[in-house]
Amino acid sequence: MNASAGAGSAVAGVSAAGRRRYVAVLFADLSGSTGLAASLDADLYADILEAIRELAAGIIAAHGGSIAQVYGDGILSLFQGANGAARAIDAAIAMHAGVAGLAVTGVTPQSLRLHSGIHSGLVLLRPGDAVRGRLEAIGRTTSIAARLSAAARRDEVLVSASSLGPDRRGLTIGATRPVDIGDGATPIMAVPVAAAEADAAAIALPASRYPFIGRAAPLAALAAALDGLAAGEAFRIAIAAPPGQGKSRLAEAFADLAQRAGIAVFRGACSAGAAIGPLQPFRQIAAAMAPAEPPKAADAIADAMVTAVRARAALAPLVLILDDWQWADSASAAVLARLRATGGQLGVLLLSREHHPTALPLDGFTRLDLPPLTLAETAALVRARRPAFDPLDAQRIHLRAGGNPLYAEELCRLDPAQAASALGSRGENVAAGWLASLVGARVDQLPEPAQALLETAAVIGQAPPRWLLDAMVGEAPVAALVPLLVEADFLSPCGSGGGIEFSHGITWEIIYSLIPLATRRRLHAAVAAALTGHAEVAASFTGNARAPAIDLEESLAWHYLASDQPAQGWQHAERAGDRAVRLGSLDRAQLHYRMAIDTLALLPGVPDPARERALVAKFGYVCIFDADPAQFAMFEAAIARAHDRGDPQAAAEAEYWLGYVAHGCGCNRAAIAHCTAALALVVDAPASRFAVQVRATLGQAYAVTTDYARAIPLLDEAIAIKRQHRSGSKVSTGLAYTLAQRAAVYADMGDFAAAHALIDEAQSLLGAESPPVEASILGWVAAIAAWEGDWPAMLAAATRGCDVALRIEAVYIHAICRAFAAFARWKMGGGDAAADALAAAADCMVDRGKNLSLSIAYGFLAEVEVARGNAAAARRAVAGAFARARAGDPMGVGWAARAWACHLAPTDPARAAVYLARARINAGQRQSPPEAARCDAIAAWLGLDGATIAPLPYRLRAGSRAGG
Repeated sequence: MNASAGAGSAVAGVSAAGRRRYVAVLFADLSGSTGLAASLDADLYADILEAIRELAAGIIAAHGGSIAQVYGDGILSLFQGANGAARAIDAAIAMHAGVAGLAVTGVTPQSLRLHSGIHSGLVLLRPGDAVRGRLEAIGRTTSIAARLSAAARRDEVLVSASSLGPDRRGLTIGATRPVDIGDGATPIMAVPVAAAEADAAAIALPASRYPFIGRAAPLAALAAALDGLAAGEAFRIAIAAPPGQGKSRLAEAFADLAQRAGIAVFRGACSAGAAIGPLQPFRQIAAAMAPAEPPKAADAIADAMVTAVRARAALAPLVLILDDWQWADSASAAVLARLRATGGQLGVLLLSREHHPTALPLDGFTRLDLPPLTLAETAALVRARRPAFDPLDAQRIHLRAGGNPLYAEELCRLDPAQAASALGSRGENVAAGWLASLVGARVDQLPEPAQALLETAAVIGQAPPRWLLDAMVGEAPVAALVPLLVEADFLSPCGSGGGIEFSHGITWEIIYSLIPLATRRRLHAAVAAALTGHAEVAASFTGNARAPAIDLEESLAWHYLASDQPAQGWQHAERAGDRAVRLGSLDRAQLHYRMAIDTLALLPGVPDPARERALVAKFGYVCIFDADPAQFAMFEAAIARAHDRGDPQAAAEAEYWLGYVAHGCGCNRAAIAHCTAALALVVDAPASRFAVQVRATLGQAYAVTTDYARAIPLLDEAIAIKRQHRSGSKVSTGLAYTLAQRAAVYADMGDFAAAHALIDEAQSLLGAESPPVEASILGWVAAIAAWEGDWPAMLAAATRGCDVALRIEAVYIHAICRAFAAFARWKMGGGDAAADALAAAADCMVDRGKNLSLSIAYGFLAEVEVARGNAAAARRAVAGAFARARAGDPMGVGWAARAWACHLAPTDPARAAVYLARARINAGQRQSPPEAARCDAIAAWLGLDGATIAPLPYRLRAGSRAGG
């Protein structure tokens, strides 16, 4: 179905079984209908409803929509296609204006008003009946639209932020607000929209708040064309690229160059929809050229446009920008053909989504391509739009977006809760409604055989091996259709031997979500059978056997589970997790182990409790390097199952891992509670490996709370036992981390020699393979260096920690090491760049809920912001450090309190003394002579103790009174 056809033709293409579609849903309701109905005669009220329905039907049809259901005074309508949400908004605005202007006998003029809600998302469309309406739309999307309508105020059109998309031309946007959608989920963000008061006929290029990234080469080519135009050389340039590749941003930058050079620029944009009318882009340009002239008929506009452009181009350079040409009507194409032959100083820049060259009027045009962004360019884009995201997030965004700037920007809009789990997750659709509708509309334009091939490829995976696609579909159809899908930017060549992959991870997710459930299960089962058979054949050969170009265990797990064969799937999931651990991909291992545990728990009676215990332990191990509260539920369920079957040891082990992950999240009081519960349940001997590990973790949790009186005996006991029983041939992860934690306690208490000795021992246990625990140890090495004031050592350790964290894809460790490295660079003269990097790392930890030792980062940030004179930012950092102290993480309080005392001292020495006293209390609670010495130095320097000012043992910015 053509993208501009809208939902009006939806019924004809929907079978009784239904079809999954991304649509924009508009729910419009009459405001104050209950009171109105009570005050009017029933016949008169019925006339009002009939008038509203008749008006709405015409407007909705004119905007390419379809009325699905009528609920008394409410109307539910659907808009399909790439710009379905935009057409739904236009229709809603028109309906509101029309209803407000209805003249109904017996009703006060303009007393009728609507309130409307719009949301885009996935629905199952089925033919309706007299009860269900003309078209039944099943799914959460319709209920969200209804909730938005209910939350909308009188005469307000409330649109979910995810549906609005980046194109807001011609609209006035109100303040964003959360809306409770009533199903216990997180409220969604919505914005009220209205037609702009300014004349929307003259389309202006939108201003951008962000730098233009990754398009230097094409912009240089356009700049050269402008230079030629000024010398009398006309140009015709066509840019054809998939949605989101930056065509409009490039046109914006190009127009700015032209206008700064004194060259007149006029822009027209095409739109989909039957109500637009002919010559839309040239009507816009004509209105901009001569706004005072009355509108003309279409043929008169065409002649006048050609005449006006030729006349202006004969006198001075002139540029026309024609956007979204894929929706141009035949009359516009005819005008362009006439203008193409125009001489003089005329430049034409044509922008289109159509990828196939034959779909564009390229005769006489130079084709300019926009390649995908590189990883470095995507990283720069992410830094500009979401500084709080970790560089590891930027890598994941690049892979998910496939170098598409628009897709990358959409992923930058993820809220922290989504970002914590969505980036890098397999098969989870995180695309916004408008973006999914855009991709879905492009799929609809493909011939049916190509759609079927695309569905099969999506079920196989994001990078379907060519041999497997051939086996599923047939070599001849694959050979014929893959080039078409590559040309349409759904697939891209990869590797050698005809390999392919989806061009964008988001595109893959959207296409997968459109496949009916029964079809998906059937295809997954067929893929699992093909993979199993291929593996058996490959195993029977030696040497040149053609092995699958995929992770076999991971693929079999996914396909068995997605085809509803859990008994076969969970074991493959476990083996896939084991392989991911060996490769250092801990986030993938988390995904596989979670899948295996969830599946095993669904089987009737746990078939193998010992295997579940082992899986819980494996899952816990891979979680601790990037712990997240979302992981708690997995362990809580395992504890409940263990108690249900009377297995205290399994319950103890699950409690322990829950405590360890809680410790990794910075929830140290919860960690202490769970580890204590584990010790109460354990049935092993007190000196068993498991019991010792529980006490070690309990000691680590106490250490982070700076309760050293409880922490030290537990840590020392665990170290002594682990030293006795460790094998010289095996990396001792638990012992190494416990040594590093004990070293941090020694350092905080002023015994740096003992701290370095334990760090050396811990690092000697790691071996040459750099296990994941090395990143955690390096974080403590950096903290110890900070307490010593050894900034080069802090920088070296933190930088190495960042490298290891990137390899194991651990956002938390990378963020905390990034914060430590930035602070060390700032202390060494790094200036604002280092300070900004520290602030971004702290924001990343907050956004992603990574709280372990966050108070230390806050303390460093407080000093930096006080030194920079950013009082508001410093106050937030100090408040953050104190809040973390109340949560059981007080290590950064002293640093933050001293920094704030420095800020207050010049104007309020009494309050400065209060904060300095708080820092001294913190030093006393920690039994930390280095902290006490820093307090004494600050007091002396500020004169708060009546002493003379003494030199500080650390660098201060010139003119600043901050320190730490």
